[in-house]
Amino acid sequence: MITNIQAPNSDGILGSITYVEVNDQYTFFCGSNQLCIFARCSGALVYHLCMKDLQRISWDVLPDHSVDPCPSSFFQPQQLHEAYHISSTSWSNFVAAHVSSSGKDLAVLTASGIFIWILGFE
Repeated sequence: MITNIQAPNSDGILGSITYVEVNDQYTFFCGSNQLCIFARCSGALVYHLCMKDLQRISWDVLPDHSVDPCPSSFFQPQQLHEAYHISSTSWSNFVAAHVSSSGKDLAVLTASGIFIWILGFE
């Protein structure tokens, strides 16, 4: 039985739970701060991955205008129009986890689109 999934570990707490996955041996909790994996038989925390350990994402955001500044780029070279781009960065959170049918591989997705594939995590 898992008694306290929000117990602090070396990187803090799980945070708001966004997704739960279960297999025969483990329970996987996706949280706003961490991905935590608990052993089902003992309830012990066996692994955690913290969002702060992942790469911070940055991207360009185009303002929402009704007029497209570049109506057709199919035949035109692509150019970055500084006037239309705003740099944006964001911390993310874990949104989904899936363990393979063999129970050996784990796939994790963050809200910002980071895909983490852990082969042989056992």
